[in-house]
Amino acid sequence: MKALLYLISLITIFSCKNTSNQQNPNLTNSEVWEISNKTIQKHSYNKIGLLDTTLIIEYSYVKGIEVDKKKSLISRKYDNRKNLILERTSSLLENGETKLVTETVSEYDESNNLIIERVKSKGVDNGEKRLLKYNAKNQLIRSLSLSRKFETYSKDEDLDTILNHYNKDNIQLNFDTTLTEFIYDAYGNCIKEITLNTKKEIKSTRVHVFKEKEEIASYNISNINDTTAYFTYTKAGNLTLHILNNKDSGSSDTSWYDGKNEIKYISHEPRFKFKTEIKYDEKNNEIESITYK
Repeated sequence: MKALLYLISLITIFSCKNTSNQQNPNLTNSEVWEISNKTIQKHSYNKIGLLDTTLIIEYSYVKGIEVDKKKSLISRKYDNRKNLILERTSSLLENGETKLVTETVSEYDESNNLIIERVKSKGVDNGEKRLLKYNAKNQLIRSLSLSRKFETYSKDEDLDTILNHYNKDNIQLNFDTTLTEFIYDAYGNCIKEITLNTKKEIKSTRVHVFKEKEEIASYNISNINDTTAYFTYTKAGNLTLHILNNKDSGSSDTSWYDGKNEIKYISHEPRFKFKTEIKYDEKNNEIESITYK
């Protein structure tokens, strides 16, 4: 569910440089939220402590009342270097049957860098994959992705309508080919991500601003040199606050991180809003997420 919500935030992405707490709607405490979804994840680990299986239980709510529950299972396989080489996600049906949904196969180089990732949907290889290249310092310098292309949505469609469309079994698959190149500074920080099309024409650029090893801001530049999104990263006690302002849609997203774990996410967009709160186990694997709208 978290991945789907992230997809929706990408559909409406990008805005201006307003990062003040007073003008950021995500920092208000007076809003009324209604539970929309809850996901519980129960993990098991193998003998050497690697994540083995994950049972996922997803609950859907309407006006605070549970209306649906779905179960799925993720199973994993590792090589002798502890690299994840196979991950399968299956739906657990009410009649006791298991239905394969996705299968991801990964390959690594001698330095244990992920170099190929192939995704099959419902047992069929439909061409989704990533090809990754590294430099002598094992820094990722190029990523070539063939990924599923998602439709644009009208202003009249709400979040639930978009998610339901995304989950359709008979949706026609279209694909985008994206090449991303990564540039680093002397500290080893990735300071620029350049996204190109198949003709190597620049589609967008993500610029990261660091103070030595600490990232303090980033922004997106379109192919016409327009700043389309601005990100700021600030400390909030023991947490790190990430704020994204989207220029075109007028939306604003805020995330709270505890280390590398995102524990809360709020998105406001003219058509809808949602909030997700996330919990983790002692191994930093997600065990619960609750989404409100």
